[in-house]
Amino acid sequence: MEQLDILPETASAIISTIVAALAALAGLYLNKRFKFVRELRRALSDSDDHETLRVSPELALTETERLLKTQAATILDVIRPYHRFAPITVADLHRRLVDLKKTSLSYDHFQTALAVLLHQDRLPGIERDGEHLFIHEEHIAWKREVATTEKRRIAKLAFSFIKSGDVVALDAGTTTLKIARLIATGFRDRALKKITVVTSSFLIADALVTSCSELGLEDHDPMFRLYIIGGRVRLNTMAIVDDNKNVDESVFHDFDLVLPALGGADVGFVGTNGVLKDVGFTTADLGEARAKASLIKHSKRRFIVCDDEKFGLRQAQVFATFDEEIIVITAENRAGYAVRDYTNYFTATKTGILIA
Repeated sequence: MEQLDILPETASAIISTIVAALAALAGLYLNKRFKFVRELRRALSDSDDHETLRVSPELALTETERLLKTQAATILDVIRPYHRFAPITVADLHRRLVDLKKTSLSYDHFQTALAVLLHQDRLPGIERDGEHLFIHEEHIAWKREVATTEKRRIAKLAFSFIKSGDVVALDAGTTTLKIARLIATGFRDRALKKITVVTSSFLIADALVTSCSELGLEDHDPMFRLYIIGGRVRLNTMAIVDDNKNVDESVFHDFDLVLPALGGADVGFVGTNGVLKDVGFTTADLGEARAKASLIKHSKRRFIVCDDEKFGLRQAQVFATFDEEIIVITAENRAGYAVRDYTNYFTATKTGILIA
């Protein structure tokens, strides 16, 4: 009986030891997290106040999340013009951020923060090659927040070329998504009737289907028809691509099949990741390049829609050249000088340009 009485005491002691150890580890973790928050807060603040941050663990985690998100956004903003063919070094990125007063982190601390952001996938679309950083592809997670005002102006001008009865081909992308939403608004306002849309984006399809549901449209309604091409969904852009890597190509129905069956698109809108002299219009993915080229081929009026920071950039895949009769719709923002430069350049090509 005495042995039985000892066992609970022993178990209790073991449990107490484990609890104490876990508490110590938790305290160490939170102390490190507080230190990280303090360093980030001082680095991102214009104030010289180095007072110890006194917050609860919950607030510390919330503050860390907010500061990481802020630092990631500033890094994305600076790296955006730098691509594989013209990367930026980590040191130059740090200098740019310091000059812009976006950070006061020391270079060593900045490298640590950068490693954390890359490890936690907070810089989607950015690749690091040694000491160089570049945009592999603009990720839809942050493209939505870039040049939103300019994209609305571009979409509004693009929408002006759509009329009732048209077959409209829409490439995937944040600007073309805004065009789709204007089409949806046109339905609600009864400004558009009998429109057919063909797209490679399920985000665009969803926006249009939602609008049709609100209007009470049913299947086979002559007012609206929607075709979405088949393939694999790319998570970077939410585009559907025919890459034929894992399944037989007979299951796909791309622009080359759908648009000719509809008599071609009256108007087509395509996005681009880069516009470069003597090269053309480019994107990162081969599957998307094929889809964009196909959409352009089967559209009677062809438009490239892009913000001004795409001028002077290049991605790996060329999907159209300046010898094709294409009109670029853009808007001036931070790279207005590039728009003016390319406006002059296009005068010697078959490509035109419209500034929203």
